[in-house]
Amino acid sequence: MSLAIISVISGILADSIEKPELVCKGLFRLALIEDDKVVKLKSDTLTFDDLEYVIQNGLKNKLMKIRIKNIDEIITHIINELVKKQAIFTMKT
Repeated sequence: MSLAIISVISGILADSIEKPELVCKGLFRLALIEDDKVVKLKSDTLTFDDLEYVIQNGLKNKLMKIRIKNIDEIITHIINELVKKQAIFTMKT
């Protein structure tokens, strides 16, 4: 997976929960590597649907564990931003 995508997701998350981007990057990476569905895939073969799945499941669970408020709105915001930027990532690969 492109580090640019991880940076974008962690940046959006950092803005949304007012935490440092580095913390959010680690949180997303944990969600990514702990997901049974995604772990079976090579990191360079992740699709947009895989990312969306991790965000809606693994990342959401991580946010619940650390008691972040408005999780559903945050998840929706991250996915909406990724949809807007999806063409840019496609062009870079």
